[in-house]
Amino acid sequence: MGWTVILEDYRGNEIKKLSKEFTPSSFAHLESEKFKTLRYIDPYDDTTFNSVMCKELVSDLNELWKDESADVRKQIEEILELTSACMDEPHTYVKFYGD
Repeated sequence: MGWTVILEDYRGNEIKKLSKEFTPSSFAHLESEKFKTLRYIDPYDDTTFNSVMCKELVSDLNELWKDESADVRKQIEEILELTSACMDEPHTYVKFYGD
């Protein structure tokens, strides 16, 4: 189980996509109170972040990066690229598609 993560425009058109499904080592620890945004990503539905929300998402991803394997760290780095683009381009969104 994991998420397909896509940077989209305001019409839902794909701009850039994570190279493979985002699969952190443990989904349970994402629900921790220390994460302001990651704990709200629904594993079974879609979750959308706008440019303002991405600022908090970046913080959470950097925190998560510390505890992950090299493979997951690469995925996090790719998601950070998507969040950076989202914050730079108006009317774009980072969307996590659940199962």
